[in-house]
Amino acid sequence: MRSFFIFFFLLCCFSIDAQSFISVQKNNLILNGKPFQPRGINLGNWLVPEGYMFKFEYASSPRLINEALVELIGETETKNFWKDYLHSYITEADIHYLKSTGINSIRAPFNYRLFTSENYLGEENSNHGFKLLIH
Repeated sequence: MRSFFIFFFLLCCFSIDAQSFISVQKNNLILNGKPFQPRGINLGNWLVPEGYMFKFEYASSPRLINEALVELIGETETKNFWKDYLHSYITEADIHYLKSTGINSIRAPFNYRLFTSENYLGEENSNHGFKLLIH
């Protein structure tokens, strides 16, 4: 599966000063001069569909999942499905809820195609992946 992963941090009010970086002092992570304890979560299956999360036995990659959906419901409905899926699987309200529970870091695996014209999820714009992550 051609995908890669990024770790990004949602710190404080979901933004940090451009001069703020996490550093290490002995065995501690430090942010803005204070110890930082990461409390994170994985948002798997959102930006890189995984067959086991859909309970698919053979459609294990994003491409195969997409092909299975096209075969089952057609190309137009599959594009509609992916559009709805990407915008409702994880929402801004979900991120705010996670912050309210003390989560301060998120792992968001994603498929590289969200950032190219090869996008299999029905979006025409190659910047769509950036919009999803930044929004």
